[in-house]
Amino acid sequence: RVCYLRKKNSTYDFFDEDNPGVQNKELLREYLTKLQGLYKAHRQDKGVRAYFRKITEPIIFLFKDANYQHEQELRIMYRYAQISSDFLHIEGEYPKLYLNPKIYLRIKEIILGPKMTEIPIKIPYLQEELEKLSQLLGVERPIISASEIEYQ
Repeated sequence: RVCYLRKKNSTYDFFDEDNPGVQNKELLREYLTKLQGLYKAHRQDKGVRAYFRKITEPIIFLFKDANYQHEQELRIMYRYAQISSDFLHIEGEYPKLYLNPKIYLRIKEIILGPKMTEIPIKIPYLQEELEKLSQLLGVERPIISASEIEYQ
């Protein structure tokens, strides 16, 4: 499960109500507090900041701003390349992992995130492609909208 944090001033806080499915909440809260303390104590040192970024890189994708809490997002983590033939690898500068679920997923809405550029230009193409796919599958076309949450 993704852990959702709320930004307050220059720090992020963990709230139980934003994270109903997260286990070991007290331990997680303790580690987050320690990490924030270390970062605050050394944030002026560029070398320490670079090192801090490097050591947190493997876990940073497990945290999101609480504005996205409604997503209740799950992310897949694995350590070994040959874990299962169900996993597909997408090559590139940053290889990605894709899992084709064996269950039917119904998508109600696609929200284009705050980092996406040129949304007015891209929406007509997305709508056309989704219309084709929806007709092929015999399902209702998902709504496409732009996120109102600012990129952080």
